[in-house]
Amino acid sequence: MMKSKKLNIYQLAFSLAVTFFLLFTLSSHLMNESSKLEASEIRSSLLNKRLLKDTSTQKRDPKYKEKYKSKSTKAKQTKANKLRWDNTQQMLLSVQENNLAVCVLDIRTGRIVGLHVDQPFYAASVAKLPIVLWTMELIHQGKISFETSFAYKDIVNDIPGAMQRNGTGSLQYQAVEGQEFTVRDLIQRTICESDNQASNMLSYYLGQKNAKAYQKFRQKFDPEAKLNFSKLMTARVAARYMAALSQEDELASDFQSTLWAGSKIGTLPYPVWHKIGVNGQYNHDAAYVPAIRPYVMVIMTKGWTDNAIATLAQRIDHILSET
Repeated sequence: MMKSKKLNIYQLAFSLAVTFFLLFTLSSHLMNESSKLEASEIRSSLLNKRLLKDTSTQKRDPKYKEKYKSKSTKAKQTKANKLRWDNTQQMLLSVQENNLAVCVLDIRTGRIVGLHVDQPFYAASVAKLPIVLWTMELIHQGKISFETSFAYKDIVNDIPGAMQRNGTGSLQYQAVEGQEFTVRDLIQRTICESDNQASNMLSYYLGQKNAKAYQKFRQKFDPEAKLNFSKLMTARVAARYMAALSQEDELASDFQSTLWAGSKIGTLPYPVWHKIGVNGQYNHDAAYVPAIRPYVMVIMTKGWTDNAIATLAQRIDHILSET
């Protein structure tokens, strides 16, 4: 009898254990299904709110493939462009020449490569770039306009840093004391003819009479700029001025049609904007080159010919234009 009771107790305990296990298993299954459903609902909600990307369909989307391809192409182009500029730098470093400074500036990235970029040169007429840019700045500020006029005075040729009276340009043969010239005319003469008197007039009325403001403006491009204007300039500083001027669309036709168009850097197969500078042995060119990948090139020399400058410019452009 006692054995029968013990057996019944064991059977009851076993039955309860089995029942409890089955209930636990069923409960866990139901909770798991509930969690899956909840996760699915959350995911669906996030997808609807564009907080989570559906990568399962994204990779099949043509727009996704196009975007991925575009990023890949851009990365390859960036790498290729870096290589071109690295090669340009290596070529310039191989040039054994002390009387030469070269600065090439990438308009899009701001990268600079070159040779002796911070070596000061007597800039000759390349030193006219700052006053042209300053004049455009005053026009943009509304302080003057292209139609503003100034009277010619011989005193304009005596200010610090003035260009020579008997240098380039036709104004020296045409102007009489008190004759009025518009800003448009003076800019055009300064760029197209490299007219010394026109440049001196702009420097006198807009630079000398606003000396501190003009100095502060020039220090954006040349931190060493002094109150009195100096015609000493480095290739790096000239490149900065030319890069800024390349944004002045109103000046495009002037820079593209100077009396020296087609010489030096102007021999490149583009509508080059450039400003030459020549005085004695000093022979320079500062240019904006509107290639597919636009850049600024400044070549400052002592004792170099126009053809030698043109040859170097063509070597540089050949490397930068490689596909």
